[in-house]
Amino acid sequence: MKIYDVKQRSLEWHDVKWGKIGGSTSEGLFKKTDTLFLKILSEHLEENPFEESYINDAMQRGIDLEPSAIQFVEQYTGYEFDEFGFIECDQCDILGISPDGLTSDMKVATEVKCLSSAKHTKAIIEQEVPSEYVYQCIHYFTVIEGLEKLYFCCYRPESVKNLIIELTPESIVNIGTKARPKKISIQDATLVSLSEAIKLNDRIKETIEQINF
Repeated sequence: MKIYDVKQRSLEWHDVKWGKIGGSTSEGLFKKTDTLFLKILSEHLEENPFEESYINDAMQRGIDLEPSAIQFVEQYTGYEFDEFGFIECDQCDILGISPDGLTSDMKVATEVKCLSSAKHTKAIIEQEVPSEYVYQCIHYFTVIEGLEKLYFCCYRPESVKNLIIELTPESIVNIGTKARPKKISIQDATLVSLSEAIKLNDRIKETIEQINF
């Protein structure tokens, strides 16, 4: 793995992430559309236009609460998490992730979400990772080789309860829908995402060569 020592949300961080598939876009690797291909291809054909990070109120709330959320996970698990800027996958350099927290031996990670009241309550009732974040959890294990555990945390100080879900490569997740579930182990899901990423990367390189011919 290649580790970039950059501050998250900085200009350098945006430059490193440009043209790569991160956790928030990794769902596209499981979809039979060209959406992700076109997004990443366009980033390879253009320079990063980043000037200043746009942050809405919900995003700012997450940024402000993240240190407290990570501290909550540390107290719950007994692990100490370090900050990392961006980690690039060894097996496919188009894949990368900016972990919310990762132990120094890179064996245990945490992903924290500071959700709205309704979404937080729903997660507590269902006692599972919300469907929109399942692929992001899979992505941790795809990028960080040797990762043994991921603690997914829904943190909301206003609530009477917070939620922590422990995930391992053997954990079963649903990459389908509630109506049409498709259960798969995280380990098997990482093989799918890595295979699709390699194919997408090859397709991007071939397309760039054709465009530049």
